[in-house]
Amino acid sequence: MGIRSIETYLAYRIRSIVVVVLVVVVVVMMCREVVSLQWSLNAIQRESIQFFKATRSSDSFRFNSE
Repeated sequence: MGIRSIETYLAYRIRSIVVVVLVVVVVVMMCREVVSLQWSLNAIQRESIQFFKATRSSDSFRFNSE
């Protein structure tokens, strides 16, 4: 009886450790996705700001040349 309860306890502990490890892996993967998405959004935002600055400067150049 005592050996059986020890086996049950070990099985429970191993199962809980596996669940915790899986949850940590999923959370880390989600954080990596969010960080890479944030990097992509920052890059797009920088490029669009540069594009708008370039178009504004070309517009002002066009108005000044007329």
